[in-house]
Amino acid sequence: PARSNGAAGDETSDSSQDLLMTCAMVRQHVDFELFRLPRQRLVALDSELRCIAEDAATSQLSDSLVRKHGFASVAIWVQSLVMLRCKALKVRVHATDFCSICGAEAHLQCARCKKERYCSEDCQWDSWHMGHRKVCIDAQ
Repeated sequence: PARSNGAAGDETSDSSQDLLMTCAMVRQHVDFELFRLPRQRLVALDSELRCIAEDAATSQLSDSLVRKHGFASVAIWVQSLVMLRCKALKVRVHATDFCSICGAEAHLQCARCKKERYCSEDCQWDSWHMGHRKVCIDAQ
């Protein structure tokens, strides 16, 4: 028996596949950003995760999702995605005050930008030479 709506079914299938592919690319973008965090252990600040989610939601990868579902829905989905990826990848999430290098409790901070925190002068030195220097200078 012939289907009268075969073309419509193919369009729906293509649309679903495009949606799934876009979602996979956004997830891959989030994973990439999580692994780019300049640390020896997988730890992140809640504020960093919000920035990653906002960046992913506003990236070109998300354009088709935003057109179809609206920015607010995509932003909420990406925020949930970031938290789920952190759980899957065993990223420890802190609100504040953890060493950006080793993840231990921090009591020192970068004297210039006041954003990065450290547990020791050794970790602070390591961070500076691992790339915080460029980020800190660029932020000024």
